[in-house]
Amino acid sequence: MQSKELLAFQTSLLKELIANNELGGLVEKLSYSVGYPVVVTNSSYRIIITAGLKQRILSNYLQVFPSKSANYHMLKISEEETDQGFVFPIKSKHENLGFLVFLCDQTEQEKIIKYAAIATDICAISLLKQAQINLAERQLKDPFVFDLLYGNMNSDEDIINRGKLWGWELEKPHCVVVFELNEYEQYTSDKQIALDLLDIVESELAKMEQAPIVFRKRGEVTAILGLDIKRAQERKAYINILVRKVLALAEELYPDRVISVGSGRTYPKPSDIFRSYQEAKVALELGRIMNIRSKTPFFRDLGLARILYNHDQQELAEFYKDNIGELIRYDQEQNTEFVQTLESFFLNRCDLKAAADDLFLHPNTLRYRLKKIEEILEINLNDIDTKLDLMTTFKIKHIKKV
Repeated sequence: MQSKELLAFQTSLLKELIANNELGGLVEKLSYSVGYPVVVTNSSYRIIITAGLKQRILSNYLQVFPSKSANYHMLKISEEETDQGFVFPIKSKHENLGFLVFLCDQTEQEKIIKYAAIATDICAISLLKQAQINLAERQLKDPFVFDLLYGNMNSDEDIINRGKLWGWELEKPHCVVVFELNEYEQYTSDKQIALDLLDIVESELAKMEQAPIVFRKRGEVTAILGLDIKRAQERKAYINILVRKVLALAEELYPDRVISVGSGRTYPKPSDIFRSYQEAKVALELGRIMNIRSKTPFFRDLGLARILYNHDQQELAEFYKDNIGELIRYDQEQNTEFVQTLESFFLNRCDLKAAADDLFLHPNTLRYRLKKIEEILEINLNDIDTKLDLMTTFKIKHIKKV
């Protein structure tokens, strides 16, 4: 390719950048110049803009499959088909701003590499400028969101009016959902993972037609959701859609990392958003402790566990010891497993057959053990107050408060 042609190509891109100051026009010009579809993504392969594509994009993210070639990869941009193309990093000094993708045959390598050398630098200018705008916006938004989450604002009218500056309808009921990267370490690649998580949450909220209200603190990403939905079950279903999508995308990007989640209750007044935030953090922590992985831990559904979680730990430990301390001592002295037997009995809702099956015991053997436990603890397992005390005891053990 002649240097004059490359210079003309560079000049056309720069003119487009100056004239429109938008990445969209730049990518359209680039696609027209090379004669192939072009995609620009951010650093986590979220698609920012495309040009020249015929197929409908069904995912926000481009899948790039490993390849022996440095730049040429198998790509998945839609559910319908797999493509091939060149992938080039868009960099500013040592920072990776995103990727420039050309969907074409490998025989075009020489041409594409020469075009890409020019285009990536010009795309970097556009992405860097947008990143600076986003940073400036976040520096204005974050203090306000921080005050919302920590209860530093009391006037609902002031909160609503300030929220309107960014198109946030804070007069509607809102709830808080918290995502947290487990075992987060600040001065490692974890920071980029947390930033990618923030990007995923923002992107999915936008797809759900929510004006994203998000806040990142270290490995924690908090989303404030507007939920003008009356029925509690419908609100939960809506939140579950968001959580499932976010966790699925995060797992796709970082399959070896675990992200915990928790949801607070919905409050009609914006000055109460901080309550939902505190509840969401409790739900997240209890979900982690109780190993709730198959569903979203909702604060309102955690029942007794949420009360015990905030209770005095010493008092809980004493309650635990008062109720089954003698049984623990008996197990230690006699090498029995009566605590496990009793716990299984209550985990199976006092269903003798189910508990026997769980313990691989004959029902008569379990009856004998339960009778022995009644003698050791001097209790009656048919008494409702005794059942409540023991259920609470094992709930304390379950949330690791002893």
